[in-house]
Amino acid sequence: MWKLIFLVGGGVLCYLGYQEWSLAATANATPEEITLKKLIERGPDGNPNVIITDFVLGNNFVTSSRRGRWTKVWVPVVPREDIEELKGEGVKVESIRAILCSTKVRTAEEIQTRLNQPKVPGMVINKIASLGSKEKELLKTSYTNVDFDRCLIIEEGREPADVMKLSLYFGGGAACILVGAFLLLRPRQAAPAQA
Repeated sequence: MWKLIFLVGGGVLCYLGYQEWSLAATANATPEEITLKKLIERGPDGNPNVIITDFVLGNNFVTSSRRGRWTKVWVPVVPREDIEELKGEGVKVESIRAILCSTKVRTAEEIQTRLNQPKVPGMVINKIASLGSKEKELLKTSYTNVDFDRCLIIEEGREPADVMKLSLYFGGGAACILVGAFLLLRPRQAAPAQA
């Protein structure tokens, strides 16, 4: 049992390390300040380390929680220019082409204090993550015509992984795999003979 836990755990850590490395490899250390409209036009390519500006939060959002506490929130966002062009008619569903997510928001009030700011730092994570089917289904109850598979996903507050973080992932993963392999390959002790 333990050998399987170590092997699977080591594999998961190495996979997470690879994801962090692949995102960090394309990111500049200095975040790029960019309007949401320009970021949507550019797409998920380019520097994923950004500070987004000129956006408006959608009215509805989705959360995941554990033991009654929010663990993640997904909030659709639209470029401010799109809202201004509509002369205050509100957020049009077809304008939604980006999702702002956060693992740091714990309440509806924190959506306003953390995410409803003139500048929000984060990482475009489309290359390593996508919306889950449950999140898409819940968002579609409010935004029926949005193709969430094509939306940019920007994780608020996320930064490129540094050498220490990558070392922990890869080193921890390798250590777990080695322990699991040792447990798997070690000779079994013979059971004592019964008289």
